[in-house]
This record gives sequence, C-alpha cells and structure tokens, in this order.
Amino acid sequence: MSKNKCRQCGIVNLSEDKTCRRCGASLNDEQSNESSAAEGTIEPRGIGRRLLWIAGTTTLLLFIAYMSLLLTSADLNYDQRNTVNAAVVLLEQDGFFRSTDALSRVFPAFG
Repeated sequence: MSKNKCRQCGIVNLSEDKTCRRCGASLNDEQSNESSAAEGTIEPRGIGRRLLWIAGTTTLLLFIAYMSLLLTSADLNYDQRNTVNAAVVLLEQDGFFRSTDALSRVFPAFG
C-alpha cells in the first residue's frame, strides 16, 4: 500500500485518498510525482561503484604512503651499506636465495 504526502500540510495519506485528511487539499498523481521529484531522492550506490570507490581510495592512500617514505628517507651511508651487504651474504649462505634475489633486483647495489 503506497502513501501520498500532502504538499500543503505534509501529512502522509493513503494512496486511495483523493483529498488530504487534515487540510482537504487535492492529492492527484501529478502533485505527488512533483513532490517526490522535488524531495531529491538519492539512489543507493551499486556494489560495483562501492568496490571501485574502495579500490580507488586504497590505491590513493598507498601511493601517498609510498611517496611519503620516498621523500623522507635518507640514503645509506658507507657503513650501513656494508652492513646490508654482509647480511645479504649471510642470507645467501643460509639458502635464502629467493629473498636475496628479490633484494638484489630492487636494490642493485646490494647484489
């Protein structure tokens, strides 16, 4: 059972009513269509739009975090670079070839 809202007093009337029960104003279909369009009903977002929004926001936040790390990080000095190279050699000796291979691809100076 749908309901009609009166444009003059705002009371919600039954769909069968031709006039408002409070003020007696006419409740024809043209007025109810205009009032529903004037109220500006908001369509709910679909699941695809929500997922797209979440993915876009997540990507943006990750990009901001990555850029923050790049802009605020300092280069390694000579002693730190030697420490990392020694650690890479130890990892290779213990059989962690995948990790050291990935590290050498990302940071060619460590390979």
